[in-house]
Amino acid sequence: MTINFIPVANVDFPAPYFSQISTPKIANNINSTLEIEGSFFTPNMTVQSGAFSINSFDFISDNKVILNVSTTSILGQYNILFNNGTQTTATNAIEIVELGEWIDLRSGGTPLDLTADVTTTGVAQEIIRTSQGMTLVRNNVNFPQNSLAESLAFEKYKFKKGNNTTVEIVFYNYPGEAIGLNYMVGLGKNPRNLNSTTQFFETELVLYFDPPDFIGFYGDRTFSSFGSINNITTTYPGYLKVKFTNDLNTEGRDVGQFFLYSLPTVEDEADWNDESNLISSGFIFSLGGGFAFSGEELFPILLPKSGAQNNVITAFRLT
Repeated sequence: MTINFIPVANVDFPAPYFSQISTPKIANNINSTLEIEGSFFTPNMTVQSGAFSINSFDFISDNKVILNVSTTSILGQYNILFNNGTQTTATNAIEIVELGEWIDLRSGGTPLDLTADVTTTGVAQEIIRTSQGMTLVRNNVNFPQNSLAESLAFEKYKFKKGNNTTVEIVFYNYPGEAIGLNYMVGLGKNPRNLNSTTQFFETELVLYFDPPDFIGFYGDRTFSSFGSINNITTTYPGYLKVKFTNDLNTEGRDVGQFFLYSLPTVEDEADWNDESNLISSGFIFSLGGGFAFSGEELFPILLPKSGAQNNVITAFRLT
């Protein structure tokens, strides 16, 4: 006699419930960290997907797990299967896409017209491309409280809000500069607010640094360091990468995430792709009790706040 065994669901604990994933659109052929939120997760729960193989699994709580994964080379949408004794399938929960091309801002890198492809505002200044990236040299020493905000904006590479675009920006503190020269890096916006004498009002969302510390966030929808993240120390000079996701939910508000990585150096693309040292991350929507982008078009931006040539953008990428 042949006996067929039929799996029985775990009746003592509810099935896993999938709520959201930190990076619903992720590049192929990379190693990365995924934060998955939901309910009824367990330490022994298994997670499976054709989108990735799992290098490590960290159970944070019954509402959150963190995976270090290696993504597949094959593009497309994939399901994620969760099993805590009962299996749940999250349909099309993650999409594997091809990485965008890095815009190399170093001298000899991506060809750019410094009068047409890069926008500056404020007092007289000069854009310089070095072997390590692009910087903004200013004629004045301190931030002008009574003049236009000063910025280095890459409006040629603007993208529409809500297009599910991921932005990565590689940057670092200029070696040899004294600690305490502040700057901001992140996303500018159109329409721009150039009538304000407050520098960060022309931006959508930027990270604020007082090297070597990442202090918090500023932007036109904010009037102080809301959602402030303090006491996060980076290596000085800090080689860093920030990644923004721009995913629009059904309520019409942006609920993307930010990720801040420390890099070993910024010498080549292998360094730019490195995501092994995550300093901080979070959902943009939760900052300050809720943050919705107001600009229709977004683009990478650098705002040097005091001093000259104290920070450099090495490269950025839109995916």
